[in-house]
Amino acid sequence: MALMIMNEKWTRWYRLCTRILCPFCVAIVPLIFYDLIAPAKETDDAVITGKTTYYRRGADVCNIEAKGRYTYREEVSLNVYRTAQVGDRLRVSLSPIFSEWKTMEVVRSGKVLIAARGSDLYWMGAIGLVFLLSLAAFLPERLLFANVLLVITIPVLDFAGVLIWLRFLQLWTGQIEKM
Repeated sequence: MALMIMNEKWTRWYRLCTRILCPFCVAIVPLIFYDLIAPAKETDDAVITGKTTYYRRGADVCNIEAKGRYTYREEVSLNVYRTAQVGDRLRVSLSPIFSEWKTMEVVRSGKVLIAARGSDLYWMGAIGLVFLLSLAAFLPERLLFANVLLVITIPVLDFAGVLIWLRFLQLWTGQIEKM
């Protein structure tokens, strides 16, 4: 009987907290989708300062480091990695909110050598869809608590949503330049 009373208290607090924090996650979704479909807000002209590769999960991962208005260390395709040289210019168009690479071009002597789309944009769309799972906090009790995966996932998403909003506050107050 005491376990059932404690369980009811826990359930009540769990639902209250997740329902209060859920709007933070849901409010991020339109920002992510706007970032995906909106044209680039700015272009950064950076100089490639380094190239690195490392081995991860059975494949080589290629990174390009560049310095312009922002400092970049981004994963690129093998084709871009082979084409780009230290000292080349990297013209990057940045998304309006999260400042992710929409497109990038490697430029040498005023001539575009190679152009590519940013791969992080695809992950942003997936993350936006995952944040919609936080709406499960409003499911009826019998459905929500029957799925242990949801019971664990919702608070994690809520916490991630709050952290992203804290990063936005840092951006808006000028403490950081780029998300």
